[in-house]
Amino acid sequence: VRFSVSKATLRYSPDKSVASLSIQSKVGPLGVDGNGRYANKVLFGDLIVWSDHETKTSDWWKKQARFPWKQFQVALGLDPKASTKINDTFLAGLQGQEFIADIRKEEIREKGEDGAYSGTGVFKNTLVNYKKAE
Repeated sequence: VRFSVSKATLRYSPDKSVASLSIQSKVGPLGVDGNGRYANKVLFGDLIVWSDHETKTSDWWKKQARFPWKQFQVALGLDPKASTKINDTFLAGLQGQEFIADIRKEEIREKGEDGAYSGTGVFKNTLVNYKKAE
């Protein structure tokens, strides 16, 4: 599905150990089916751009957490190996940029008292598999 960035903001976790780029994106004029279904519907993508490796120590945080961010950079023609400075100018420059992504229905998970995450039975649409818009 083709999207365009409406707004982008940088958010931090409450303990400041994770920074995420929150992308507000509109479905393109052809919609999700090529006939305009859900055209201009707004969906959100959250991309982890930084994490504190002293508090986030599992392999997932070290090897996989930033993968969607790297995909998004490639989709916009940025070099994922270069250090991207995320500031107000960068965020403003994202507005109007187009990319292609898949929409995945994902269950919202919450951390229980025992520290384990479990599903809530509530679902949200998330963006995955970012690609360059041709």
